[in-house]
Amino acid sequence: VLFRSRHLDEVTRRLKPSHRRSLTMFELSSITGGQGTLTRLAGGLHYVSPAHFLERPETLLDVIERERIQFVSVPPSTLPIVSRLLHDASGRDLTSIETFSLGSELISAAAVVALEEALQAVGCENVKMSVGYGMTEVGLICGKVYEPSQVEQLPREEPVPLGGAWAGRSIRVVDQAGRACPSGIVGEVEVLT
Repeated sequence: VLFRSRHLDEVTRRLKPSHRRSLTMFELSSITGGQGTLTRLAGGLHYVSPAHFLERPETLLDVIERERIQFVSVPPSTLPIVSRLLHDASGRDLTSIETFSLGSELISAAAVVALEEALQAVGCENVKMSVGYGMTEVGLICGKVYEPSQVEQLPREEPVPLGGAWAGRSIRVVDQAGRACPSGIVGEVEVLT
């Protein structure tokens, strides 16, 4: 899911018809006018503000259950709380979840595996894990969707690979002079759209 209001149309367009019941927890105060803590945006896109989530984490599960959310997108820094919530979610029907999307930060494979195990513990079988990276200015630039069997094979101590550039995007890492950096060298991310 993309991060700012000018990308809301793109978010809605990229969601598959079967994922129109979606929930995001990324910062969207520019869309909600800084007011909404729990807001229904375009179509079936729901928003729980990060601040509201931290005050009342169970709101996330309330919305997923009540609205039969299929596509959930949260910042990776919330995974420990989300996993803990799921472990305490017996009696809830969260089986509508088809895809769990994580992005904007490095994500350890161990955290993704823990989330998958917590989802399975509440009956959410075969949930796809989508990881991505984006920039406010251009939205998501790369990503990859992992099937449950692929998640199990990820090296636990490594960050989850983000996959390649999305269609219509070209990405490279460059040095201060604008030359491509060799693999493993730190540089600036250059995105061409």
